[in-house]
Amino acid sequence: MRSFPGGGLFLFIALTQALLLGFVLWRLRQRAAPELRETFDMAATSPAMVGAVIAPGAEGEDRG
Repeated sequence: MRSFPGGGLFLFIALTQALLLGFVLWRLRQRAAPELRETFDMAATSPAMVGAVIAPGAEGEDRG
């Protein structure tokens, strides 16, 4: 950094970003895109259990 006074930090960051951009573009060309799924069932991924849902008006009922 001492060999580039004044704008040395700017040049260092610009060079680092250019290298990062080059690496990203190179990686994008190396791997094929993943296959798209034809179907996606949102209900199967829900964390809520259907049997645990309380029916409206059933809070005060005694089922025993």
